[in-house]
Amino acid sequence: MSSNQRYAIFATASLVLLLSCFFATPWPTAADNVAVPTQHNDNARTGCNSQETLLTPAALRSGHFGKLFTLKLDDSVIGQVLYVPNLTINGVADDVIFAYTGGGNGASSSLYAFSADHYHSGNYLWRLQLPDSAEWTTCAPVIDTANNIIYVLTKTGDDSGPTELHAVNLLTGDELPGSPVTIAGSVPGTGAGGNGKVVNFDTARENCRPALLLLNGIVYAAFSHATDIPPYHGWIFGYQYGGGQFTQTGIFCSTPNGGDGGIWQSGNGLVADNDGNIYCSTGNGSFDADTVGGANYGMCYLKLSTPSLSVEDWFSPYDEQTDSFADLDLGGAGPVGISNTDRIFAGGTKFGSAFLLNTADMGGFTLGGPDRVLNRINGISGVNVVGQNPVSWDRGPVKYLYVWPAGSSLQQFRYVTAGGRIGPNAAYKENSWTDGGQLSVSSNGQADGILWAECYSCVIRAFDANDVSKPVLWDSNMDPARDGIPSVGHWQFITVANGRVYVPTGNGRICVYGLLPVAADKPETTRASDSTKVVSAFVGLGGTQP
Repeated sequence: MSSNQRYAIFATASLVLLLSCFFATPWPTAADNVAVPTQHNDNARTGCNSQETLLTPAALRSGHFGKLFTLKLDDSVIGQVLYVPNLTINGVADDVIFAYTGGGNGASSSLYAFSADHYHSGNYLWRLQLPDSAEWTTCAPVIDTANNIIYVLTKTGDDSGPTELHAVNLLTGDELPGSPVTIAGSVPGTGAGGNGKVVNFDTARENCRPALLLLNGIVYAAFSHATDIPPYHGWIFGYQYGGGQFTQTGIFCSTPNGGDGGIWQSGNGLVADNDGNIYCSTGNGSFDADTVGGANYGMCYLKLSTPSLSVEDWFSPYDEQTDSFADLDLGGAGPVGISNTDRIFAGGTKFGSAFLLNTADMGGFTLGGPDRVLNRINGISGVNVVGQNPVSWDRGPVKYLYVWPAGSSLQQFRYVTAGGRIGPNAAYKENSWTDGGQLSVSSNGQADGILWAECYSCVIRAFDANDVSKPVLWDSNMDPARDGIPSVGHWQFITVANGRVYVPTGNGRICVYGLLPVAADKPETTRASDSTKVVSAFVGLGGTQP
C-alpha cells in the first residue's frame, strides 16, 4: 500500500470519527440490542423495539394474528415482562422471558423465568419466591445482560419494610452472595420527618414506584410516598453489586428542607442518557430551587449527574404553586428521551400539560411565565388524570411521540429534527376511543411501525404508528373469545420481541400474542408446574403451585 493510500484511509476514518462525534446522540436506543432488559426497552424509555421484522401492519390486517397462549402466575406482574434471547438454562438454549409478581396484603411474590416460545409446556424454567410485595411497590426489575444478573426490589406488604434490593443469577434463579441489601440512608436537611439536622429514609412511608434503572453498572431505585400521607419525600438511591456485596454509590432527596416531592411517574423508569445523566419528574411538594441555596425540587423535571446524584439542571412550570397546592402533580408520568436529539418529551401531567425540554438548558423557573421551554402543550388530558406515560419512535429526520391519557383521545405528535420543536399542527388524534392506555412501539427500523396499547378498558389495540387516526390495525375485541384479556393491572407495560407480544394483566396472567397457524386451534392456557425447580429465599419454604 502506498503512502498516499494509507493517508487517504486515515483521512476518511478521521472524517467518519469527527462526524460521529458531531452528530452524537445522548440517548441510547432500542436498536442497540434486541433484548428487552428494562422497562420500556431502553434507558431513554422509548418503549420501542425497532428490530421487529415479523409483526407488520400487513400481518396484523391478514387475520392471522391473535392470542397464542396464556401463562398463569401466583399474582399480577409488576411493571413489565422482560426478554433476553438465547440464554442457556437447565442445559437448554432458549429465548427467555422474566416476570416479577406481587400484590401486597400478604400475597405471594415471585420472580419467574419462562421459555418465551415453548408454550406447549408452560412450565417455568425457574422460580424464586420472595418477600410479599407492598401494594404500591410497582417498580419493574432490570437485567444486566453482560453479567447475567436480574435486579428486583421488594418490600413487605404491611408497608413497614424492610425495602430490599436483590441480585439474582439470571440463569439459575439463585440469590447471589451478599444479596439482598436493605435500602437505607439519610441526607442533611431540616425537612419533614427529620430531626432538624438530617432527614432519614423512612421505609414505612416510602415505596419504590418507577422501574429500576441500570446505568454504568449501578442500579438506581426511586421512591415516592407509600400511602400519600406525609411526611415523605422523593428519593433516589444508587447501589453497585460486585465482589459478593452491594455498595451504595449515591443518594438524593428531592425536598431535604421541606416535604413531599415524590418520584413516582406511574411506574415509568428513570431516564438516562449516554453521558451518564439521569432525568426524572417530581410530584407536588416544597419548591425553592429558584432561590439562593434552595434545595427543594417539588414539581420539577430534574437532570442529575451520576454517580453522585447531584442536580445539574431543572425546570418547573410558572404555575407550579397553584397546581402543587391542588395536588395536581407534575410527576404523574415519566419523561421519554427522543432518539438522536438532546430533547426529552415530558408529561402529561395531572394538570393536563406536556413539555418538550432541551436537556442542555432545562428552563429553570420563570415567575408569572411564560415557561422557558421549547414547547408547552396544554390540554393533553383532563385534570387529575394519571398513568399517561409517553413513548417515541425514531423515523430519522422525523420523530413521533405518543400519549394516551384516560378520558382523552390517543395523541401523536410530530417532532422534526431540523426545527427542534413540535410544530403547532403536528398532531394526529384517534377519536374513536377515550379509554386511554399504556403504550409500546414496534418497527423494522423506520418502516412497519405499530403502536400497541393496553387500554384501561381491557382491550389490546394496534395502530399504524405513522398515523394513529387511520383505522385500527387489530384489536382484541375482533375475536374476544380467543384474544380477550381478563383485566388490566396497575401500571403494566406491553413487551414486543421476536414476533411475540407479551401483555401482563391484572389477575396473575401473561397473555402472549403472535402470528397464528393457518388453522389456528384454541389458545393453550398453561400453568406453572409443581415439578419444576423452585428456588426459595427462605429456609423451609417449599415450592407451591402459583
